[in-house]
Amino acid sequence: MAALLFLLLTPAGYASKWGEADLWTGSNNFLRSGISFLANVSTRCVAGINYSAYKLDKRESVRSFRLPFNAFVGRKAMFTVKPFYYLEDDNGSSAYGARASLSYLYHNASKESSTSLNFSAAFEKQELSEYAGESSDNQAVEFQLEENFYDEFFILFTASSLINPENPSGAQKRYAEISDLISPNAFAFINDTVYDNFGFQFARSLKPDYDSYVYAGADRMNCRILDYNSYVFGLRVNFFEKNFFNFSYNYLDNKNNRDRSYYKMSLGVFFK
Repeated sequence: MAALLFLLLTPAGYASKWGEADLWTGSNNFLRSGISFLANVSTRCVAGINYSAYKLDKRESVRSFRLPFNAFVGRKAMFTVKPFYYLEDDNGSSAYGARASLSYLYHNASKESSTSLNFSAAFEKQELSEYAGESSDNQAVEFQLEENFYDEFFILFTASSLINPENPSGAQKRYAEISDLISPNAFAFINDTVYDNFGFQFARSLKPDYDSYVYAGADRMNCRILDYNSYVFGLRVNFFEKNFFNFSYNYLDNKNNRDRSYYKMSLGVFFK
């Protein structure tokens, strides 16, 4: 959830270094792995690097890098920029772009609640050489609203849209993952022209009995060829203060009734 990450990274709560390893697997022999590292570069700035690779069916692995940078403005606002680059494969496909976000946290002490607002804008350029040998340029905007009640219940609403998305003529619609542009609750690689996405997520803290969170979410992703309904269920367990293990399941369906299942595991370690 957005507010959980916001609280972990604020000057009062962040660790000096943070590492995370992720693994996704599921239908169509989908396999994705990633590793991230973040560190303080000043009292109000955090920078890092992420490497990930995904593989689908018999295709070669697609490798990519991201360089997230977070800067805090006071104690309630955070600016984030994350450029990304997809290495060229044997067919000449590649991609690059960036995403920028501005987050604001409002805390209502009398009602023991808080509200997080997040606005993002992103762009990408893809070279799709495997089938059509053409390029694809896309821009996207996203708005997220999260409500935190008593640090026990969290509700997140997401609305995303691509601005005049280009539709490549070949079979290959995407090389970069759509999650670099917007934030869908879907683990699969979506090889389609995405128009927009609307999502809802709910999380419940199990404190004080357990330092853990259970969560569930539903998204509707509208695309040119198929529309997708995505459902996510997960458990995040914190241990040794800020370290955590996360396990989640994603059920994805479309109008052709080609249902798919995916799983994600994450391990995060904070260093002082």
